[in-house]
Amino acid sequence: MESIRHKVRAALDPSTHGDSVRTKILGLNRIIGGWCRYYQTTSSPSQYFGKLHHEVFWFMAHRLGWKYQVSLPEVMRGF
Repeated sequence: MESIRHKVRAALDPSTHGDSVRTKILGLNRIIGGWCRYYQTTSSPSQYFGKLHHEVFWFMAHRLGWKYQVSLPEVMRGF
């Protein structure tokens, strides 16, 4: 889990603020998709997938709010 967290944070790092939201989402899909395919045969993948989903969702919401200078409720309505 720690390695995937590191990769997600690197993909959403503030230094990449010039990238479009679409580019970031496509990049995250590649990272997370590969990780999910690798770990889908573990004994309890849903536990790990759920935890990762929660972290990525909120991390992305905070980054969008930071990038567009809007509050989290506005992010939820707009995206």
